[in-house]
Amino acid sequence: MKKNKDKLFPAFVVLISVFLTACLLSGTFIISSEISFSTFSGFYFYDVDVTNEPDWQDHKDEIDDIEMVGFDLWFTNNSSTGITFNIYLDESTDPIYNSGSLVVDVSNVKANATIVLDDVTLPSGSSHLTYVESLSKIRNFDALKELFKSGKFHFYGIGSDTTGTTWIIDSGKVIVTFSASN
Repeated sequence: MKKNKDKLFPAFVVLISVFLTACLLSGTFIISSEISFSTFSGFYFYDVDVTNEPDWQDHKDEIDDIEMVGFDLWFTNNSSTGITFNIYLDESTDPIYNSGSLVVDVSNVKANATIVLDDVTLPSGSSHLTYVESLSKIRNFDALKELFKSGKFHFYGIGSDTTGTTWIIDSGKVIVTFSASN
């Protein structure tokens, strides 16, 4: 009986070593980026750039997949009725927003950018769209993943009240879960 244990122990050690090595060569990392918005002609804009984040720098060349993307946003709706809110994204190299001067309007954003968060209702007063709630509102996930792989993109928040005066995005975060391996 002892001889069998002596023979199995080295095999067990090798198996555990292989398992631990595989675990160390792959993993998941999360980048959470605070969003500080500017308001322009009926929409909110933010030029997202996570390429200077330490986790991005450490893993950018090893990204296998983007597993989840969500938003954590706080709003104030000063209207007496609810409004609908959507998020559109496009590549940071797209000429929709250039050198601090607005070159398009809401209709051009809707026509040229990709909708990624759809049909969020903002009731009157303060409200909070949690990360978990946002997951059920995500649209065009494959296009969203491609934009996030670059680490840079434009963010547009557009409400059904396109004047942007009756509602405010108080603060927000975009939270991305990446998987990476060596």
